[in-house]
Amino acid sequence: MDSNADILERRIPDVTSTCHLPDQLGIEVDFLAGRTERWARCSTIGPGLRARALIVAGELDEARAVLDEFETANASPHELIAAAWAVSRVGSTPLAEGLLERVGQFGESFVVDEVPLGPRGTSVGLLRSTIGDLDGATIALREAAAIGDARAPIWGALARLELTRVLRCAAAVGVGANGQSTLDEAERASLAARTFFLAGGYRSLLERTTHIAGERVRGTLLIGPRWTIGFGVQPNELIGSTKGLVALRHMLANRHRPVSSIELIRLLDGGDVDEIVDLVSGDTLGQLAADEVADSEVEARLRKIFFDDSNRSRITKLLRRTISKVGESHRLLGDHLHAAIRTGHVCRYVPTSEVEVCWEV
Repeated sequence: MDSNADILERRIPDVTSTCHLPDQLGIEVDFLAGRTERWARCSTIGPGLRARALIVAGELDEARAVLDEFETANASPHELIAAAWAVSRVGSTPLAEGLLERVGQFGESFVVDEVPLGPRGTSVGLLRSTIGDLDGATIALREAAAIGDARAPIWGALARLELTRVLRCAAAVGVGANGQSTLDEAERASLAARTFFLAGGYRSLLERTTHIAGERVRGTLLIGPRWTIGFGVQPNELIGSTKGLVALRHMLANRHRPVSSIELIRLLDGGDVDEIVDLVSGDTLGQLAADEVADSEVEARLRKIFFDDSNRSRITKLLRRTISKVGESHRLLGDHLHAAIRTGHVCRYVPTSEVEVCWEV
């Protein structure tokens, strides 16, 4: 008869029935197989396990509500591991930090709580990515892949699946000069995971790998009484509304063109932005800034409008202060905007990475 470890590590979850298995084992087999209905509606399991099942089922708002009930102090290792995965998708920094402290107390590098739960480093990597620590997440997930390979290849492949997400986000953040090598490592990690799942017949995990490999890095800056902000693998956070956020959102919504400081001033002061946009095209604005057109009364008037030092100083200080404040609430978004936003008489969003960011503004 198969042991719990054999069922999770040696058999294919997609074709393994969980009807007669103990709940602890059935939950893990069904998670790997993408079967969540049974557990998403189960009131007898803990909030971490339920939240994870709800996320796989696509019910993100309900998963967030369930995680609000999670208490780390008395949770079992099984609950903590499931909650770490759930928090990495829809959780908050405070909960991730609490979980990280508890997971860090595990005495072994491989976690077992009646059933094998995988390398501790996988959960550490997930939680570090949730708080925006991509370097720490990368180190932990690389170690988890090696430990997983030594225990059973599926655990190594699962760690590489998460490593792919982290590395692609790290490249998109645009801090540092190793963007291409980071993307290359992400591709290798994704390929290794995909190859194992394909050869082993893990259909659900193969689909998950394909989705992650093709997923664009997302950025979020949504207006509201409390704004929703986010970037990449670090889940969204809420932040109070400010004029600086309004200016950043306008720049990102118009990221295909330069935005003058006077245009942002008009926006913040409730003036007519369209009038400023219609005055001069982006190309002409660049020429005016570089003094590449002949002097004339019209051009002199335009320079006076568009290149006022007091407007430039006001907007530059506002944007820099806002990006710093954003970084306090959402580390990765702050890092990306710090690297990508150019200020001056003419402001621009210029990502330093070739990784496309899909913005929701």
